[in-house]
Amino acid sequence: MFVRSGSMILLGDCPPSPVAAGDVALIAPNVLVGSDPEGRVDVTMLLIDADYLIEHLFWQHLDAIPDRDAARDLAAKLYPDPVQVLRLGQFLLVGVARRICRNTLEATACCDR
Repeated sequence: MFVRSGSMILLGDCPPSPVAAGDVALIAPNVLVGSDPEGRVDVTMLLIDADYLIEHLFWQHLDAIPDRDAARDLAAKLYPDPVQVLRLGQFLLVGVARRICRNTLEATACCDR
């Protein structure tokens, strides 16, 4: 979940996590998460299959990871919590959003706001 503007607190199967503009929340599959917005909040949700990410990790680091099970174990060690917040900052987040939008049919609606 990319937070484009505003702030909120993520609630649910995890400890309360404050997120604000420029943050990205990584939410594991099958984790119940809600939010308590603090005023207006604009977010963009990007849903990615966990198996796809494991495959990507494996192929990106083929020389260091012997098999897909090792890639899955590495991902579990890197991201042990069901919800993690990355504080990218608004400047970096805009660049990431533009790259994502460039690959969608809704690029104009998403990126030109």
